[in-house]
Amino acid sequence: MATEEIVMLVPLTAKKEKVDKMRELAAGLNRSTNSQDEGCIYYNFHQRVDNPGEYVIYERWRDQAALEKHLARLNETYGTPAPGELFPPAMLKLIEKSEVIGLQIVE
Repeated sequence: MATEEIVMLVPLTAKKEKVDKMRELAAGLNRSTNSQDEGCIYYNFHQRVDNPGEYVIYERWRDQAALEKHLARLNETYGTPAPGELFPPAMLKLIEKSEVIGLQIVE
């Protein structure tokens, strides 16, 4: 059985007073994820040019197992998300709103 690549788009808005902290966190996550997480095909936070409080994470993973290892590392570093939350506590305190969108190629 072939494994399927996981592709996700995560738009999020930083709290107004936390835009600089979010940018700092995003830059660190770009570096650590791309250098440490095996199975990462592409992972980058992008910041809107016209609205610096808005970000989009675009990520591609070899398979579900690679994504789960990445999430486990985030939980170790930033804390385990509370039930029903998408992000660890250290990240959640910076975020006003967010969404996780799974994508697939149209064939």
